[in-house]
Amino acid sequence: MFVANAKYLSLRFSITSVKAALTQAEKLPEESVTVLWDGDTTDACIVELEFLDGLGNIVYIEPALYTPKGYLDYRVLDRVRPVAERINVSLMPNLQKDPYIESRRSEVEERVISAVNRKLELVKSQLEAQSGLALAAYEREKLLKKMEELSKRSNITVRLGRTLGYLRLISSSESKGYDPELIKRKKEVERAAMEYVMEYERKRGWVPRDVHEEDLGYDIESSHGEEKIQIEVKGVSNESDEVTLTHNELKASEFFKDTYHLYVVFNPLSNSPRLVDLWPPPFKIRREVIVKQYVVEVGSGKSVM
Repeated sequence: MFVANAKYLSLRFSITSVKAALTQAEKLPEESVTVLWDGDTTDACIVELEFLDGLGNIVYIEPALYTPKGYLDYRVLDRVRPVAERINVSLMPNLQKDPYIESRRSEVEERVISAVNRKLELVKSQLEAQSGLALAAYEREKLLKKMEELSKRSNITVRLGRTLGYLRLISSSESKGYDPELIKRKKEVERAAMEYVMEYERKRGWVPRDVHEEDLGYDIESSHGEEKIQIEVKGVSNESDEVTLTHNELKASEFFKDTYHLYVVFNPLSNSPRLVDLWPPPFKIRREVIVKQYVVEVGSGKSVM
């Protein structure tokens, strides 16, 4: 989950200034990321989707992968394999009518509506509690105005935020020397690692819950009475001395600290898997993998609000 950072909320770019900056960037030599995946070969760019409520406030920001055929969940990047190749990618994202964006918009709107309804009930209870009292007119007006503003917040819209970087997704079937079963095997390793950890938690008397599809920054939430821990699971098919964390997973470890565990399962498909618990955070970061970004000059833009 990506939460809007206050320093970004004050930036507003006009379409003209962004296009000009990207046009200039395309003329410069650049090294974009090339990766192998199990889909068709395509160019793509990573963009931020900004979700706004009915009052124009940004309530949520998350990345997405834009391709000429539509948008994809950015988490597909967790299942790709980087390739050492210099390329140039020229791609201009746009907010076309897209099933993925509409699905995400609906999910965010549902959460906002739920939060708004809870606040509306609170305000209504305040009005009802004071109905028999000599409530000052301005106090009642204040509560009614708050109810009106809350009602307007429920309608969620989406707009494009920053472009974070470019990459080329190459189909595994088009890559020489690449095992087309590698990505499929990686998924099997991840699944086996999850099952192994779930069983391990049960054997030690804890109650694990699989939350890997909820984008929380960890895969399993395990509880024992009042005690609760968060577990990120990494499965590797060999005795590697490193694993990769996403930005979201690293931030979750920093937030939960002593209750966050990183479980690494070596050879989960074998008859003798080995589990290592990396705890507590912070973890020893060997290196940071960064997608190339561009700094856009704001001064050339037209102020719109």
